[in-house]
Amino acid sequence: MNQLSSPETEERLLAAVIHNYDEAIIRADGLHSKLFTKKLHRIIYQTLLELSNGGDKVEELALVRALQGKVDASTIVGMGQVHIPSVEFVEADTKALKDLFHLRVLKQQFHNILRNIDEGELPSVVIEKVEGLVLSLQPQGSTRVEDLKVISNNWADELTLRYDSQKPPGLYTGYPSVDKRMGGLVPGQLVIIGSRPGVGKTTLALNLASNISRRDVSVGFISLEMTASELTEKLICLEGEIDGSMLKKARIDGEVFKYALEIKTKIEGSPLYIIDWSRSDLHSLINLVKGLIYRQGIQLLFIDYLQLMEVGRKTETRNQELAKITRTLKALAVKYRIPIVLLSQLNRDPDKTKKPQRPRLAHLRDSGAIEQDANVVLLLHSTKKKGHEILEMGIAKNRSGSTGRIDFSFQKKYSRISELARHSEQEALFGMES
Repeated sequence: MNQLSSPETEERLLAAVIHNYDEAIIRADGLHSKLFTKKLHRIIYQTLLELSNGGDKVEELALVRALQGKVDASTIVGMGQVHIPSVEFVEADTKALKDLFHLRVLKQQFHNILRNIDEGELPSVVIEKVEGLVLSLQPQGSTRVEDLKVISNNWADELTLRYDSQKPPGLYTGYPSVDKRMGGLVPGQLVIIGSRPGVGKTTLALNLASNISRRDVSVGFISLEMTASELTEKLICLEGEIDGSMLKKARIDGEVFKYALEIKTKIEGSPLYIIDWSRSDLHSLINLVKGLIYRQGIQLLFIDYLQLMEVGRKTETRNQELAKITRTLKALAVKYRIPIVLLSQLNRDPDKTKKPQRPRLAHLRDSGAIEQDANVVLLLHSTKKKGHEILEMGIAKNRSGSTGRIDFSFQKKYSRISELARHSEQEALFGMES
């Protein structure tokens, strides 16, 4: 027996179909003649379909007559004698034959790719073909072309749902002012969070990820900078309001130690997947993301951060490289209908003697394509007001909502970022200008 075929499974499945055609066909979802490797079995299955389509009763005698000597009658009878003709195994046998079929297709396609390599195909082209091949075998919905009536009806359903439930079009962020201005984190959008080093973009991203995963939304968080252990510790400090410096000591206080472990137990069931990723090339990262979408079912992705990523092949300039990355991530967000939040460094102020100014879109580092590809750009600025740490979020670009500024309280020792209640209260408390 070939390792990529199973005649025994094929025979058992055919015996079940012959014995109880109607029930077996219902259970054998997706069964077709290409799944059978033996010509004999393909002929039998095709004849069974023709009998059913012609309105004839499917049974051994009718099948033998319809085959007209193409298959010996003893072969048909023998299938029911050697194998138990039961529909109990139909689903498992169909799945097994599908898997073997996919492996045969994959093997053939890889042979074609190897032949292309021998013919001098560029490595980048080969990589793209391999990725496309693997993903084509993943269980995903087929692309459908729908007319405007169908699309507009779907839109009306979504609008009605928002009207009835007062729900934003995107995922709740846990920050009401952000949801009001942006409509939450909307599927298909690329959101940029930019700041200078040390301002708090990673902490804000982790707060957002925590808020959203609490609503039983699967969230992926890929870090190219911090380890998964470091991020988990920040998350535990955030959730438990634990002073992070207390966990850095050589001798940790017993009560703090016990409480931190309690918080660890509390959060470990959250659908938040934190990955520290040492490979910075775009192809590897995209494969990782697709794996998270298919296997973990993530509905939101954070990537920390853009400037640590590479395309994986030489390009003319760094600007072109970053443009390729942002375009690819934007396309990924649209294709899989998830929001992607991409963190980005901003250029440092050239004059270090002056107080850092609020960032602008022009400060996005290395590439104007970042602004061009993004649906939303959030620029962070850290300041102090009357002894309070304030994180200012400037919504510098928002294709589907308003721009403006939202201020947060930043409790750095807890890695906690909380929205201040209302802008009027902010003005009263801190004397802020608009």
